[in-house]
Amino acid sequence: MLRLIIFISLLVIVGAILGEWIAQEPGYILISFRSISIETTLWAGIFIFACVLLISWLVYLVLRSGVLLPKQIRNGLLKRKNRLAHNQIRRGLLQLISGDYSSIAENSKSIFSDNNSIEMMLIHAEAFLKNGRYDKLLDICQKIKDSTAKESIDGLSNTQINKATDILMARAYQEQNKNTRALKLLQPHSNNAKNENAIFSMLKDIYIQDKRWQELGELLGKCANQQKDNIEVIVIFFNNASDLGGIKKLWSSIDKNIKSNPEVTATYARALGRNNNESEALEFLQNEMNRNYHGSLANSYKQIKSNIPLQQLKFLEDFIKSHPADKELLAALARLSQNNRIPAKARGYYEQLLHSHSDASIEDRMSYARILEESNNTSDQQKAYEILRSVYTNPKTTK
Repeated sequence: MLRLIIFISLLVIVGAILGEWIAQEPGYILISFRSISIETTLWAGIFIFACVLLISWLVYLVLRSGVLLPKQIRNGLLKRKNRLAHNQIRRGLLQLISGDYSSIAENSKSIFSDNNSIEMMLIHAEAFLKNGRYDKLLDICQKIKDSTAKESIDGLSNTQINKATDILMARAYQEQNKNTRALKLLQPHSNNAKNENAIFSMLKDIYIQDKRWQELGELLGKCANQQKDNIEVIVIFFNNASDLGGIKKLWSSIDKNIKSNPEVTATYARALGRNNNESEALEFLQNEMNRNYHGSLANSYKQIKSNIPLQQLKFLEDFIKSHPADKELLAALARLSQNNRIPAKARGYYEQLLHSHSDASIEDRMSYARILEESNNTSDQQKAYEILRSVYTNPKTTK
């Protein structure tokens, strides 16, 4: 601040001295060129020079405005277009969130105009999908792909936009049960399934619908971070897969917390037994039940056929003391007793099961009835008849 005051003071002093000197000796300016000469006073010359500078500056501004005017017009039109597009996108998003898909579809007359942004086309595509207008959806998705070569969305690459478009088209094909076409669009993005729920969900639904169990197992193994939210899908795979190598490979990739789920463990054991690996399945279930017993494990244990059914029965009988009323355990003991042709023991377990659990399965009730029918006791045969009649008349009750 002090420097500025000193500078202005010096400028004023120098100006005053020069002004006084020029006032005493005004002098003159002489411009001579060949036979032409111009003579004027110093003050007039300074004034003329200032006027020339001012006129030159004004001419420069006029020329500059004329040259840049088309660009300014373009910028103005672009700003207007962006403002309209922003309002349209905001309105479309509000309609999409509120579920007003029909209104979005009705406003699609200008959907193929040059003024429509990629964002708005994506909103219309989602609305067409919700409305079931798949032909319109496929048309607009193709236009989006064509538009990505000319423009993009801030923060998104053309690859990301094309991926979103492929997913929308795949969803449309999937809704029309054209899974082969949907898979063709999703396969290039399958590596992203482990991080993107949309791709994973679509792929697993298609694999289940088309019974592509091998591909489903590979998908689950590759997407380990998706497994905890898709335990039912893992169970479906183990219940249907016939490739023993794929079954074991998926089991090895599953997190230990998921392996502790009794349903997952039980279905894995059944998958081993179903694919001619009974001894390993029995050993696996025995280890699991010794470590942490659960009824579903006993249910799977009874379903696995082996050459040592009596040992199976004796193994399960060790749990009856600690779980005397467990429904699955009683049903398993009854069934294994039948397999070992010990009808008296089977009858005892069935009676205990039906007495403790009114929701015993139809299969268990009918098995008990067959045991009673085979006896020579009239009252037993009458009881068998009553049980069978209750099964057919009211399957949910047991007498």
